[in-house]
Amino acid sequence: MGLIYLLFVPVLILGAVAYFILLLIPGTARQARSYFPLINALPSLLSAAIGTELAFRSKDKDIEIHII
Repeated sequence: MGLIYLLFVPVLILGAVAYFILLLIPGTARQARSYFPLINALPSLLSAAIGTELAFRSKDKDIEIHII
């Protein structure tokens, strides 16, 4: 599961920067604060995804992702 977390580090960093920018704008600060519990719950949501299988198919490629 640690490798999955490493894949989401760039997304987490970009999301944190966007979140702090929204906090600096007075009109959106209240809305940005309401997303904070979701951000805190993201690691547990990813941990709960253990056993998930995703399959993406196109004309050229088939991709299967198994979260163990």
